[in-house]
Amino acid sequence: MAITISGNDIYIKKGDSASINLDFNINITGATLYFTVKASIDNTENTFQKVVTSHSDAANGLTTITLSSTDTNITAGQYVYDIQINLQGGAVHTIFPSNANKTGYLYITKGVS
Repeated sequence: MAITISGNDIYIKKGDSASINLDFNINITGATLYFTVKASIDNTENTFQKVVTSHSDAANGLTTITLSSTDTNITAGQYVYDIQINLQGGAVHTIFPSNANKTGYLYITKGVS
C-alpha cells in the first residue's frame, strides 16, 4: 500500500488500495463520514466519493476510509478532496482540510507496474 499523507495532501499510487485511519476522540455512533474527490474545486461532479457508516470503534471515535484499487484507478494527477462528518444529532463538520482557508489535494501518482 503506497499512501503518504503530508499536511492537507494525500499521495496514492494509481490503482493501489489504501486506508485512511481517523480518530475523532468523540463518540461517532450513528455518524456518516464522506470522503469526496473532485477534479477541481469548482467541479460539480465527484470523481468518486466514499461514504462510511460503519466505524471500527464508534464509541471511541475511530473509523477508517477504505479506498479500493478501482477508486484510485483514475488518471494520474492532482484532485481536490475533503472529509466531512455528519453527526447523529445533525451537526455537519468538514474535518479535512481542518483550516477552512485551505484546499486538500489528492495526488494520484503513476506506478511502474
